[in-house]
Amino acid sequence: MIMKLGTTQLELLLEALRRYTRFHQGEVLTEAWTGSGSYSEYRPCLKAGLMDYAVEPNPGYSTWWKLTDKGAVVVQSWLDAGYSYENVENVENGYECAHYHSNCVTAIDPLSFCESEGSDFAFFDDDSKSFVYQELHMQVVASDILYDTDGDIYLAASLPHSMLLEFDDTVVEENLYQVVPDAISDKTGFCIFQCDFDIL
Repeated sequence: MIMKLGTTQLELLLEALRRYTRFHQGEVLTEAWTGSGSYSEYRPCLKAGLMDYAVEPNPGYSTWWKLTDKGAVVVQSWLDAGYSYENVENVENGYECAHYHSNCVTAIDPLSFCESEGSDFAFFDDDSKSFVYQELHMQVVASDILYDTDGDIYLAASLPHSMLLEFDDTVVEENLYQVVPDAISDKTGFCIFQCDFDIL
């Protein structure tokens, strides 16, 4: 089975790699507490079945997260390739940049993601336990995006209000009303109230 991973999901899985190799080396990968943050931050991985709560969540507060079997397969592929916290922390501008910005994906050789040029997605093959190349066939422009930022108008203004999205051949036009908001949420880490979109 091919998993499609967005930038936010890759960042959180790389953070899990960083935490595991720095603090939990030798523990069972799916039992180590390899994430810390709010539901809205970890929603893309929770929704995709890549991570789950490590402890009982307290609504409105940060909590601990752990990898599921599905997420652990991806992180294990990086461990098998020799990556560790040093790869994630030693990117330009240090760990703060790696943790909070998309520069985190530069911690791992982009060729290991087998991304198509200009794509914001990577594709992971469960069977071969590796990233694979996948053609994208549909481009969609999303516009007038309204985010759920808990009333923070400055944060809402800082987020992109239009976005070019690409989808592979598993997505059909009839499902776009569901997958477009999900794709925006995966890329930005925020829930979407509404948006418009056009197929290119």
